[in-house]
Amino acid sequence: LNMVLRRIRSDASRANDKPKDFYKRQRPYLAHGDTSCTPHEKHKNDSYPSGHTSIGWAWALVLAELAPERTNAILERGYRFGESRVICGVHWKSDTDAGRLVGASSVSRLHDNPVFLAQMKLARQEIEAARLAGKADLRRLAEAEVVEHFPHVRGRQGERELRRADVRRFLDHLRDRQHTVRMSVVDGGRADAEPARRGLY
Repeated sequence: LNMVLRRIRSDASRANDKPKDFYKRQRPYLAHGDTSCTPHEKHKNDSYPSGHTSIGWAWALVLAELAPERTNAILERGYRFGESRVICGVHWKSDTDAGRLVGASSVSRLHDNPVFLAQMKLARQEIEAARLAGKADLRRLAEAEVVEHFPHVRGRQGERELRRADVRRFLDHLRDRQHTVRMSVVDGGRADAEPARRGLY
């Protein structure tokens, strides 16, 4: 995964070199005689297109492909990656729009590269292994908690006890909620009736 992200950063960034050199667009904060939110950075007149936006959007597209269940959150973060450059005054809006186009084009071209496709396959395997490891850790934590509270529980018997314990907790939760709702309705009725008896409605 690290190699995929490094490859994307390199390709998406270098794809901006020629247009930046051609347009030589002045940065917004320089054009307005202002300062940016990162005053320690020194910028040239190469605002168009936005290289940071290209990289952020390319990363987002590939990460969304690798983890499709998180597509919305990833793409939103990738979009904001570019918007932060506008907020900081180092890019015009059209710079970031063009940057996303460059980033998307770079990712599209990479999908014709067999080395990149092989790296993507390995990245998927890495992510899946991390997910399984995470699930295994959660399972071990759950089992440790059961053993702590039910020290006699082990093996298959432990799994049965775990399921039974979960069912008992769930039923207790439902009974508590039902009792709470019932009390709320009764108390609400009493509260409504009290002003009526006093002739306040």
